[in-house]
Amino acid sequence: AADLVALRGFYSRAFAAGSVDAAAWDRQLQALAGRPAQEVELKDLAVLAWRDRSDGLVVTFGEVPKGRRTGTVKRQYWGKESGQWKIFFEGVI
Repeated sequence: AADLVALRGFYSRAFAAGSVDAAAWDRQLQALAGRPAQEVELKDLAVLAWRDRSDGLVVTFGEVPKGRRTGTVKRQYWGKESGQWKIFFEGVI
């Protein structure tokens, strides 16, 4: 459960993933509590940074579960909240 609290700390209070908002995301994380963690390998990490009215990052990576050859490709959008980088959107592409 402590790992899930730490994980949630990376996400913005305004987080969304398609139709999933921050409250729904919290419920999904709570449902995972107590389950064994699945090891994953991150591949092909790409980070695009920009600065206009605020700082932003677009992070794209492959997420491959241990023991598998393929996985999903995810994209995250990061912004600063109170001086800390937070994920405000995440999706599978």
